[in-house]
Amino acid sequence: MLQIGGPAMRRDFFDREEKIEEIFRSLKQNNILLISPRRYGKTSVMKEVMRRLSERGYLCPFLDIMYVDAPEQFLIELATTAFDETSARRRFLQSLKGSFIRLGELLEGIEASVAGTGVKVKFRGGLREEEIFSMQ
Repeated sequence: MLQIGGPAMRRDFFDREEKIEEIFRSLKQNNILLISPRRYGKTSVMKEVMRRLSERGYLCPFLDIMYVDAPEQFLIELATTAFDETSARRRFLQSLKGSFIRLGELLEGIEASVAGTGVKVKFRGGLREEEIFSMQ
């Protein structure tokens, strides 16, 4: 079903590949300003660019400044959004790091078959799978 209203995401986003490539080329050298009348897909294009850049490891906070009418307010919104984005990423990475450390403490060994039929994981102390996934 075709989405009407709001930014088009993922499978609803199409026919803009050339514009996105142009934006990527421009971003390597310059800032960009995307201007068009209302409802032409500016937000959809930028959200898709942000999604792709995020997948490459770039920090991409989204800031809607439609109702910002003073430079001071813009700076506050920008700082708040950037802080929220970096804090969320930092919390996620710390959580992921902690999970890998805990997993490393539990593992006795990992074996993989050359034929690609599967992976065998041995845990220390005879822990069962349900015990491992219930640990916090």
